[in-house]
Amino acid sequence: MKESYERAAIVAFSLIGWAYIVWKGKSYAFAGLITLFLALPFNITYQLPQGIFEYDPYANLIISNYLIPTLSILDIFLLLALIGVLVDFGRSLSRWSVFLVVISLGYLLVHYLLHPEWITFISGVRYLVAVNLIGLALFDKDEIFMKFKKVNEYFIKYLFVWLGLLILLFEVGLGLAQINRGADMGLSFLGESNLMTGIMGVSFWSYSGQDFLRAYGTFPHPNIFAGYLLLAAYLFGQSSFRPFKRADISLIFNVAVYSIIALGIAITLSRSAALAFAVFAFLMLMKFTLEKVNEKKVNLAVIGIPVFMQRLSPSNIQDESFEDRLKLSQAAISGIKENWLVGTGIGRSVEIYEKIKLQTTGGFTLNQPVHNIFLLLILENGLFAGVATILFMIAFWGYSLLRSKDFYYTVSIISSILIIGLLDHYLLTLPQGITIFLFMNLSLVYLTISRKS
Repeated sequence: MKESYERAAIVAFSLIGWAYIVWKGKSYAFAGLITLFLALPFNITYQLPQGIFEYDPYANLIISNYLIPTLSILDIFLLLALIGVLVDFGRSLSRWSVFLVVISLGYLLVHYLLHPEWITFISGVRYLVAVNLIGLALFDKDEIFMKFKKVNEYFIKYLFVWLGLLILLFEVGLGLAQINRGADMGLSFLGESNLMTGIMGVSFWSYSGQDFLRAYGTFPHPNIFAGYLLLAAYLFGQSSFRPFKRADISLIFNVAVYSIIALGIAITLSRSAALAFAVFAFLMLMKFTLEKVNEKKVNLAVIGIPVFMQRLSPSNIQDESFEDRLKLSQAAISGIKENWLVGTGIGRSVEIYEKIKLQTTGGFTLNQPVHNIFLLLILENGLFAGVATILFMIAFWGYSLLRSKDFYYTVSIISSILIIGLLDHYLLTLPQGITIFLFMNLSLVYLTISRKS
């Protein structure tokens, strides 16, 4: 409240909304997840005061935001979602779920003892919550889905989806307004960043000698905004939302929603998200075509996807962004060699720049996490824990492909995670990114559930 009465009011309103959803839906777990998704766009955070909490925010003599312990409104609902699952299903959880909770708690404790930093503890708890939500949903999916079917379907689809679509429309509209103005719209209480075209640290692009701001919405970076739009496309498709009785009007409505999402991704100028959305559109078109001609699905999809991705791969574009990413990857590999056993600590990967001095192609100091979540996992957690986590992820995605009720959707989501994960870091370094990563993986779990459960 000392920082902003408006932000405090939004947090309070969100908690009231969570309580309302608990009352209407009769489920703590789904109330937490629904409120988490609705609050996802709003970058409302609180940095722990350095005078009370001792920490060192400097890397290479420069203050790094990645080393400042920061709490987010999303942390509230991540915890409420996990607590909700334990409250709703705690007595009937499978042995695998109990084993996962115990192992992850033990790992967090050991990791924090090895790296006693506030940023490591906060980031580690976020990892813990996300991993456990995905694991619990996977190991006890049938029982959770049975509970979900008892939740008021009208309430879920019409309140949740309509609110989500309104927020989506607001974010895209805000992005267009930012581009038109060349600056932010003064909505810092919603998490909007301070923006101005041409200022260092603000993403923009140049055309014919004129600079244009990239769309941020209320996100800290356009790439994260684009990741949110991708997630919205997948969740909207899985919701089977049909607000109109006439099929033709519902089709027009669906096309309009996807068009708005495509426009939003376009104005962020995120190549990784554009590629992922193109893969999604390609697979949906393939699915529609093959269903019409009744041909084999999997073989054509497996052949078509690599060709399509190779055609659009951003790695073939030799620009400053790609060169900087290559430098970060090389630095990460050097950092892994130096910290191969226990890692740098979750959230503290930028510490490697104390020894490794990097500059962007433009000559500025480069102090960012490596733009590759797989290298990042190994760098922060050490070789054994990092590789074990990656193998678990690969096994989970393989299981999702084998058990999926919609092969094309599953391939689309996994492709998005891989494309973004290989080209950016926010899926593991920022609260909004971790939430996007969580929902994408929960969507994969949902696609493996037998609808006869």
